[in-house]
Amino acid sequence: MEHPKRQSWPDNLRIIATVAMVLLHVTSPILYKFGAVSTATWHWGNFIDSSVRFCVPVFVMLSGALLLGKEYHIRDFLKKRVIRVLLPFIFWSVVYIGYDLIKYSQGNYAAFFELVWNKIAHGAAYHFWYIYMIIGLYLFIPIISKAVRACTEKEVRYFLFIWMGTMVVSHPILFRHKPNFDLSYFSGFLGYLVLGYYLSLKRKQGNWPSLYSWLLLIAGTAITILGTWLYTREKGQFDSLFYGFLTPNVLLTASGMFMLVSNFEFEFKVLESIRAFLCKYSFGIYLVHVLVLSELTKKGINCFSVNPAVGIVATLVACLFISGVIVWLVNKLPGGKYISG
Repeated sequence: MEHPKRQSWPDNLRIIATVAMVLLHVTSPILYKFGAVSTATWHWGNFIDSSVRFCVPVFVMLSGALLLGKEYHIRDFLKKRVIRVLLPFIFWSVVYIGYDLIKYSQGNYAAFFELVWNKIAHGAAYHFWYIYMIIGLYLFIPIISKAVRACTEKEVRYFLFIWMGTMVVSHPILFRHKPNFDLSYFSGFLGYLVLGYYLSLKRKQGNWPSLYSWLLLIAGTAITILGTWLYTREKGQFDSLFYGFLTPNVLLTASGMFMLVSNFEFEFKVLESIRAFLCKYSFGIYLVHVLVLSELTKKGINCFSVNPAVGIVATLVACLFISGVIVWLVNKLPGGKYISG
């Protein structure tokens, strides 16, 4: 029997989101130097960072698109999905903790135990907050998947409508006008999970015009760029108010990117091996890339190298390459496929 062809759009989205996440972290130091770098450099950094804010929401939406439409036995799901995330997370957490202990503990045992506990409780690296969040969502998927599959399309839209409304009124600009209703059940990254599922259903019913995708993408990015610039200029220092992943403008950008990429089954014939590599090791690259960036910065390779245009591209390529090689090497160790990511 001939097996159905694997869809390429989820892989393409995963790769784009992974590269966007690394690019976000490569570029972000520029933003915190508002007033210390040229206006053109800061605007360039703001443009890039605003354009890639979709990365985390798209990761969550992709999980919703691929996972919420299926029936699960809780034990099987936890074993297959949660453990697959948990083992690499634990391994790389140990690596990051060991890296920080070498730098900071300096034989002080009180500082040693405090550092280890803080790293375990809050994340061994700043980007690990995502793992804590996604594990929480994964634990809920066997329940929420039953709920959304039992819902009509209208009922799913009902949830998404209230979730989006809650996101709007929870924005700091409007928060003081927020009605005192408890809408916490319609908040957080759970909405992105359901949104990814909903958009994947709409995709199966027929592709939407690309114009809609581009309008959402451009509108969301433009609001992020302009809002960040205006608030930063007013405060005299970088203001990340519009950078939040749970903001209406980033929601627009993420929805536009998801719709745009999922609308096409394009494949990179010439660079297929690179595409396959990045897709296979994307999670591991996400986990290790901050450590690689730290070491590259020590070597003078960062967004400020030569000039930002060159520095950003060079650092992005170097970070992706080195991170990929590290994850590939770990994967080749005995049992490495379970911990590499």
